[in-house]
Amino acid sequence: MGSSNRFKLVVDGFCGAGGNSIQFAMTCNKVIAINKEPNKIKLARSNAKIYRVAEKIEFVCADFLAWMAGLTTAQTASIDVIFLSPPWGGINYLNSPEAEEEEAGTVEKKGNKKKQEKRRQHYYKLKELAPINGQELFKRARQITERIIYYLPRHTDLHNLSKLAALFPAHSSVSSPSKTGQQVGQKFMIEVEENWMNQKCKALTVYFGPLVSSSQPHNST
Repeated sequence: MGSSNRFKLVVDGFCGAGGNSIQFAMTCNKVIAINKEPNKIKLARSNAKIYRVAEKIEFVCADFLAWMAGLTTAQTASIDVIFLSPPWGGINYLNSPEAEEEEAGTVEKKGNKKKQEKRRQHYYKLKELAPINGQELFKRARQITERIIYYLPRHTDLHNLSKLAALFPAHSSVSSPSKTGQQVGQKFMIEVEENWMNQKCKALTVYFGPLVSSSQPHNST
């Protein structure tokens, strides 16, 4: 989400120590940072003070799903963006079959040396997310806003993600008008951004709805 997108209200559903909430607060009018652990909220509030954005963040110690369920119609209408960064499964994630790879053949290298090429066997499924199935979590967030950002493991199943795009209405899609003016050949777009550090992909940030770059209007020069 570029700095040019200045939204009035962003909700960080799983704020942790507040890193993402702080970044949002630097470009947005207000952030609601939610976490069910009091110690995490205390730490996030302290970090926000260090970065001098505490006055722009409302910290809520609550379960995100329960918090969403308690919103009024007016509160729901005021939310521009929901950022989802739920737990990836803790120790189960660390011990997941992510690292399981099989040999897929050899590749010729300089000096006639051959190196085994690896191919991943396992991809992270949204159902492995906590506290609930990642698809169900997304559906609940989608009831509030079209603008959703999902922060996920680097080996997330992209086919799983593509199914989420179907939850968006026609005006969020890329399509071609027919002679009758109706939309045909609808393509529901998502945008997947790889987050790299030290020459290694660490995670994926996935954008939905109007946040997809191709759906943004381009300024003419």
